[in-house]
Order: sequence, then structure tokens, then C-alpha cells
Amino acid sequence: MNQINKWEQAVKLKQNPLTSSNFPETEVFSDDTLQEILKRSSFVYVKPIGGKEGRGVIRISKNSDGTYSINGFTNTGLEIDENFISLENVMTFLHSNYIQKSLQSYIIQQGVSSFTPDGQALGVRVHIQYVQDKWVLGGMLGKLGNRDDGIVNRNRGSINRESNKEKSF
Repeated sequence: MNQINKWEQAVKLKQNPLTSSNFPETEVFSDDTLQEILKRSSFVYVKPIGGKEGRGVIRISKNSDGTYSINGFTNTGLEIDENFISLENVMTFLHSNYIQKSLQSYIIQQGVSSFTPDGQALGVRVHIQYVQDKWVLGGMLGKLGNRDDGIVNRNRGSINRESNKEKSF
């Protein structure tokens, strides 16, 4: 099976004119990049490049009072729910408890607000496969998660929702 990681996927989607204008800002993790993206966005996601099942995904939010919140999960699946008074404290936490304890590389992705009217996080997964020298849509799935961390992954408690419409791909 030929798989690409989150960074390779982001590069491909940013290069395609059909997807580039709608794809969230995504960069390889560094302290400087985290600071820069948080200047333009109220929240970001930090994700292991080769991660799966929502493990190691955290949301860093810039709160209206100037503090920061981190919600998500460690690489071993333990929940993270922390608050900090400064971005410097966030970076200290990341390096001591999160980034340095893993050999994986991470990406930072601009947060996109995507919530239902009743406040549940909404995500849509699109699965594509490379079959006989062309990309084929394998399926799409809508999922609902909780509002606290915005992580929409079935291994983190999201609920899959199927459309009542007939599907053809």
C-alpha cells in the first residue's frame, strides 16, 4: 500500500489549484512557525506527521484574555487539558512533555471553525486512492466530535453520520 503522510498530503493539496485556496495554512512545526500562525489564527492544531487515530493531536487556542489553552491527546492516548498565561509557557510545555518525548516530526495546521448549530465539532473525511494510474474517490464520511478540543476522530469519541442520500462514486 502506498501511503503519504500528513505533510506530503498538505504539500500536494497546496500545489493543486482546485484545493489550495481552501486548504488551511500548514507548516512543519517550529517555535517560530507556531508564533507566526497564532498571530493570524485564534487556534491551531499540532499533529504528528505520521500520526493516526487522533493520537498526538493537540489544539492550541489563544483566549480572549491573552492566555492559551491546550486540549488534545498525547501519542499514548492520554488526554491533555492545560491552560497557560503565555505562549512561552506553552512552548516550554510542548518541548518538555510533548515534542521532545517523541521522535516523530510534527506539523502545525491553522484551525478552521467548523461547528454545527448546536456546538458540535464537524469534520468531513475524504478518502482517495491511487488506482491504475489515477486518483479515485473512495468515499466520504461526516463526523461529529465535541466542542472542547475540536478533534473529530472516531478513536477520540466522534460519531459517524451517514447521509440519507444515495451514494455513487
